[in-house]
Amino acid sequence: MQNPGFQFLRGACGQPEDLQKILTVAPAFDIIIDDASHASYHQQNSFKVLFPSLRPGGLYIIEDLHWQSPFFEESLPYVPKTWQFLTDYFLNDKYCENQLLSCEFMGEAKKQIHSFAYFRDFTGQITSPKLIVIRKGGTPIWQVRDRNPTKNVGISVTLDAQPANGEVFPVATP
Repeated sequence: MQNPGFQFLRGACGQPEDLQKILTVAPAFDIIIDDASHASYHQQNSFKVLFPSLRPGGLYIIEDLHWQSPFFEESLPYVPKTWQFLTDYFLNDKYCENQLLSCEFMGEAKKQIHSFAYFRDFTGQITSPKLIVIRKGGTPIWQVRDRNPTKNVGISVTLDAQPANGEVFPVATP
């Protein structure tokens, strides 16, 4: 995809060097979409590495949370299921022990988050969330930039596995 106002980056979430490479391309990102291996460990490691680089007002989206590959879940280090960990933390103020996302990291992330939303399967056949959208607090960069589209370069990251109803919850911070 080519557009002067858009740059597409692709990286493998299981490759630490890819996540670090993504961080060198731009100082911050407007949207990060994790539609990768669907493994809890990969999703949470990507969140840990990339969320701090999300711009104020930016969106962090994790897709297909309802299914994790048994291969990855059994072969990678154990972490709680991503949808359960994030909904417990942001909606119930319950931290579950996690070797990737420490209580301190999550506390700092929560201070920066404006809202947390999850969406279930529209057919009603799956009870766990399929999609989570996290919006970082602050004024989105697109609201404060010059309106000239040639000067506004949006940066989006999509993580890949290879080289019904939605509710929105404001996140309360202390």
